[in-house]
Amino acid sequence: RRSTMRVVCALLTLAATAAAFDFPIIDVHVHLADMGLLQYDWNIPKLNRNWTCADYLNATSGSVLPSRNIVFVEVDCKPTSRLTEVQWVQGLAWSPACSLDFEAIIGHASLELPNITDVLDIMQREPLLRGIREASRHCAADAHWIAAEPTNPLPPENQHSSAATRTLLLAPTRG
Repeated sequence: RRSTMRVVCALLTLAATAAAFDFPIIDVHVHLADMGLLQYDWNIPKLNRNWTCADYLNATSGSVLPSRNIVFVEVDCKPTSRLTEVQWVQGLAWSPACSLDFEAIIGHASLELPNITDVLDIMQREPLLRGIREASRHCAADAHWIAAEPTNPLPPENQHSSAATRTLLLAPTRG
């Protein structure tokens, strides 16, 4: 109970601070999905539907920390849909029908592809793309592959690894 109260107090303080200083709140991990356009590597009955900008706004309306500013994070598309996913989200960001403010897009690409440099070159044409995340499907059970030397065209300072993901920061500072 005490830890819950501390979290609630911290959220209320943050909300008051944000309102008082016009501080933007950014939700840094948002998933959207289009089951008709993209193919996904997962089959979870409760999640097998489109997840739209309107769904996000409905889910967060009335929140203590409302936010229209988001970072889209890839949703584990099949390899043939990964570039399309990045392009689709970039289109959402430009669409007046989606009233979210996209701060960044984190796409998905297999870093062991023989043509990874070409794939990254194409993806980087999307202005909001800021990184590539390659998530391990089995998390800790597959953590050993992260320790292996990856085929990686980017310098070490633009790479981040954990037991579940490997992320490349393609454009740490973009104007």
